[in-house]
Amino acid sequence: MQKLVLSTFFLFIAFNTQAQVVYTDVNPDSLVSSNYELDLNNDGTPEFLIEKTTDGGIDIVQATGLSNQDSLIGYYAGFPAITGYPSALSSNEVIDGTSTFVDEGVMGGDHELIMEDADWPDGFNRYLGLKFNISGEVHYGWAKIKISTDYVAFTITEYAYNATAGAAINSGVVSVEENTSVTEMTFFPNLVSENATLSFFLRDESAIDLSVYDLSGKLILAESRKIEKPGKQAFQLNVSQWNSGIYFCRVNSSTLKLSVVH
Repeated sequence: MQKLVLSTFFLFIAFNTQAQVVYTDVNPDSLVSSNYELDLNNDGTPEFLIEKTTDGGIDIVQATGLSNQDSLIGYYAGFPAITGYPSALSSNEVIDGTSTFVDEGVMGGDHELIMEDADWPDGFNRYLGLKFNISGEVHYGWAKIKISTDYVAFTITEYAYNATAGAAINSGVVSVEENTSVTEMTFFPNLVSENATLSFFLRDESAIDLSVYDLSGKLILAESRKIEKPGKQAFQLNVSQWNSGIYFCRVNSSTLKLSVVH
């Protein structure tokens, strides 16, 4: 029996014309050797606790969501996979509903056994991907953190969130522009077993990124290209080696994000 990848799809186009990133610069920057209550939307009620602790003489930095609505991009590891580890994101990584989240977890520690699963290197700036609620609606944000050598302290330098409920944000992004660059997205054929074409019209010169995820949020495909001439564009996808199922396709330009669910 021939394997089919279902691409009968719903098309979600996020133009984000009303989107707003609310950005906070922590000034002055200062080392924190105990704990920091992170209040993303600065309403007086913190959503996250970042803290340096000592356990058995080992210095550890960890993060916690302060309610069941607050969580961090990360993963569970260990046996039986009950310990959370927040991910150390690089700049411009997508934070949205396709991400996996943990309620709390260990960012890093001054012991090789901890760092077998923990993700945060000391001495480097990285980003926490965050999910929290405002008036019952989900919002996504980030916090830029640098853990000092040997995990004895940390510095939070800035943070931000997307004021549009449910809208994605990229780590390190401090503004969202009006998005009108990409239009007329189509997917053909809509029931595909080998090759499919994702086409769209590009109004302006732009760098284009295509990402494809499965339902678990695993990245299946990533492709980038610089498009210098506006007009009709197309990505050719060979899906013959993919498992049958539903996939999420996202096209990012410098001014637009479109999400295709098929």
